[in-house]
Amino acid sequence: AFLQGVLQGATTSNVARGQPTGAAQPARSVPVSGGRGVANLQALLQTVGRGGGITGPTVPPPMPQVTPQISQSTATTPKETPAPSVVTQSGAPSQGSSEPPSNRLSRMALDPSPVVHKSGTSGKQISLSGNYIRINCRNSGVYQYHVHFSPSIDSKNMRFKLVNNVRDVIGFTKAFDGFILYLPHRLPEQETVLHSKRPTDGVDVTITIRLTKVITPEQCVALYNIIFRRIMNILEMVQVGRYYYNPRTPSTVPQHRLEVWPGYITSVSQNEGGLMLLVDASHRVLRTETVLQLMKTTVQKNPSGFQDECTRSLVGTIVLTRYNNKTYRIDDILWAKTPQHTFKTSSGSELSFVDYYSNAYHKEISDLEQPLLLHRPKKKQLPGGKVPEKSEAICLIPEFCYLTGLTDELRQDFRVMKVLSVLNYLLVQLVARGI
Repeated sequence: AFLQGVLQGATTSNVARGQPTGAAQPARSVPVSGGRGVANLQALLQTVGRGGGITGPTVPPPMPQVTPQISQSTATTPKETPAPSVVTQSGAPSQGSSEPPSNRLSRMALDPSPVVHKSGTSGKQISLSGNYIRINCRNSGVYQYHVHFSPSIDSKNMRFKLVNNVRDVIGFTKAFDGFILYLPHRLPEQETVLHSKRPTDGVDVTITIRLTKVITPEQCVALYNIIFRRIMNILEMVQVGRYYYNPRTPSTVPQHRLEVWPGYITSVSQNEGGLMLLVDASHRVLRTETVLQLMKTTVQKNPSGFQDECTRSLVGTIVLTRYNNKTYRIDDILWAKTPQHTFKTSSGSELSFVDYYSNAYHKEISDLEQPLLLHRPKKKQLPGGKVPEKSEAICLIPEFCYLTGLTDELRQDFRVMKVLSVLNYLLVQLVARGI
């Protein structure tokens, strides 16, 4: 109907230009200068009316080296599934049916993407060793399950406890985030229904575990990286930034109040030779100077504007608390608060920072007039994906926070950089031998 409307519009346009319509005009070839589109549309409309494929010069010839392959089921059962009609270069369609092209194309399978080999074809072969380790998987894949609780369980910790209660069925090796369960083996049923009791009130909870996806080893790259991060935590490595470091074997530079932590870089990726684990050496420069010591030095240099100077030099930096080996980003300095101020605990009681650090970490605060450092956790660091609120901010004691990284003054000191370069070279050699 659309093509007929176009033809009628073209005919009306011809009448408007004064062309005769009463007498039948003798057949003539369509000149190149005008009317060619109308003739092509008429031929196309006649072809569609006969149920054939689109022919004529409007259909370009197939591109070379792109030949869709007929799937195996189509080739072995031609009686059940008719072969697709393919337009040849001459424009004549092959024998086929009037089936819509979309249905015919859905049965055509293209070859998978070829594996790219980057090995050379000429020259002399030599043996090299790299820091890539091949990963061989014993299992055929990882099975992903969706876990549903009835009645609904809001607490994530409670969901973990309920799933742990059925470990005799699902096994002890698992990865669970509260809703998605990963297992290295397949459960006997597509949907497994288990029962457990909520430990708080004894209510019966129905746990429905339904298989949703089978993940091949090549598709488990993200899961492998999570596993290696857990291994680093088991080895008591400390994460500073993206990498993990060993705080138990530091190399100290006492004359510059620095120490260097050795560490590792691990990453699993799909390569030409299969799944590979990249293991590389890294190092992290830490300062044995605390934030409180830096503040006191700044007061001596600039008594009148030390607050502005401390804010410029500290806000945005990363500090390390050695009592728990965690890193925090300083987002603000609370000059109006001291460790003698109190905060509300999860139980609702008021507790001072002095008592908290004494009870939790056995740390005694010497300077009771020092300000507090404020750290606002990112959204991904809060449980349940909650948006950070002011009440969820973390207050740190400058006396217990150690600075990380190098200042501009240290970077410009040739002696400091020379000592660090020698240490880094030795650490890399030690880590390489360990790998």
